[in-house]
Amino acid sequence: VAATVNRLDFSSMDKSDPLFPKNLALNETQEKSIIKINQEISQEIQRILPPEQLQQFTSRLANGLSLHFALSNLSLADKQKNKLWVILDSAQSQIEQVLTPEQLEYIRQQ
Repeated sequence: VAATVNRLDFSSMDKSDPLFPKNLALNETQEKSIIKINQEISQEIQRILPPEQLQQFTSRLANGLSLHFALSNLSLADKQKNKLWVILDSAQSQIEQVLTPEQLEYIRQQ
């Protein structure tokens, strides 16, 4: 994930990025949809995290931590946590709508 302190950039996201679903046979439409969802997530996260936390978060993603672990290791205020989990729940629902039943079953088995 290409990232700076002030901005997360998912424009060059590919299947190796931490926010991209792993080991799924995604078609081009699914890939584009998931990239768009992740771009929206990044914008929301940038609105919630101050620069120091954003830098810690992006550094953790760049080091291969999952989105969940990258966020859970930050010292977040309850208000931040609540906002972030709402965003992530929404993103998960959106991604689930993009995937086929077989892809969803594969994820659930992991």
